[in-house]
Amino acid sequence: MLPVHITVIATLGLVGAMFPCCVPATSYGRQQPYAANSTAHLNLRSSPSAGCHFNRSIPSSEAYNNAPMSSPSSATHHPKVTNKRSRRSDESVQRRMIMSPHLLTNAVLEITDAIKTLSGNVQRLSEAFHEHKEDTAERLRKIEAAQGRLDERITEASTSMMSEFHSTTENIMDNAEKHPIDIPLNVESYGYRRAFFHVENFTQLMEKAMVSGEEAVISKLFVINGYTAKICLTVRHYGDKTWIGVMAEFCPGSMDSFLQWPFRAGHILSVFHPKNPRKDVHRELHTSQVHICGDYFMTPKSRCNRGCGFSEILSRDSIEEGGYLYRDTITVGITLRSETIKVG
Repeated sequence: MLPVHITVIATLGLVGAMFPCCVPATSYGRQQPYAANSTAHLNLRSSPSAGCHFNRSIPSSEAYNNAPMSSPSSATHHPKVTNKRSRRSDESVQRRMIMSPHLLTNAVLEITDAIKTLSGNVQRLSEAFHEHKEDTAERLRKIEAAQGRLDERITEASTSMMSEFHSTTENIMDNAEKHPIDIPLNVESYGYRRAFFHVENFTQLMEKAMVSGEEAVISKLFVINGYTAKICLTVRHYGDKTWIGVMAEFCPGSMDSFLQWPFRAGHILSVFHPKNPRKDVHRELHTSQVHICGDYFMTPKSRCNRGCGFSEILSRDSIEEGGYLYRDTITVGITLRSETIKVG
């Protein structure tokens, strides 16, 4: 029996020397523990030629038999398992290679559909914009046409009114008495917000201005829209030019306590043509020009306020060549643009 035991021990030592670095069999990839309390361990030195570490522990046959062992078929490096994993890996790669073209085709189709949808939306927006543009252009044409008709009606009404005025003015001039130019002339008022001042012997007035440098003719008092006022015609000569100007003056009146002060109504100073209303010259005086006119817009006290207006409305050449004189008389006037009497 002793030779048999020695043979077994020698065999185990030979196995330990040949496979000192091998790990115990695993079950599902986990290393199995040795018997913790085994007393039958045999310490051997591995052969230096095997390249193993010293003091490797080999369990006895009892501990070895009691240790759980995995079946050879579940070993990590089993050829069959390796072949199966290799085949599964190849099949997965093949499936990906087969499916990739389909995925790419689907993506291309989705992008194509999205582009078609976007193109359709852009086309509809373009059509809507074009329709809106045509509609806007048509509306603008209608507005321009309506504005043109309105301008024509305003011109016709203005021409008719001014023709009536000039006809009346001619009759007044034909029947008016001749007054010396140093006597203030009466003012003819047509309508509550307009007044006209006819200045006779105008040629003589211009000749005097060429000598003195400046002459002025002031109307009598008149009432316009509740305000008491005067109109002043000026003739100035300087250099080689002679100019006429028109100014207005506000004077104390019986209705001043019922009026709005400072005076806020915009008003127009004019030179009228005796035959052609289109040649009338108008200049508007605004309340924003108070820094120029001073107390002109304030409530008049004991006397008329300082006049304010335009000193160069027409030149002598324009007056004579344009036909603004009728029997050596020129007509100027004032028109208020809005009501200014206080309410309540």
